[in-house]
Amino acid sequence: MTGRRRLLRFGENVLISLMVLARNGVALRIDTLARSRVQVFLSRRTLMRRYAGRGTRAA
Repeated sequence: MTGRRRLLRFGENVLISLMVLARNGVALRIDTLARSRVQVFLSRRTLMRRYAGRGTRAA
């Protein structure tokens, strides 16, 4: 991994950690700065069923 890519991932980890801290500071752990990446695939139907808000039509 190049230095630029490593720096970008570290920056993403800092951003994620700050979002966790803003929402739920108790959930923040020191290992959040060294998180790994995992690809997740959901169908649009599953995504809409799980996360569509009230008043949003799920197809």
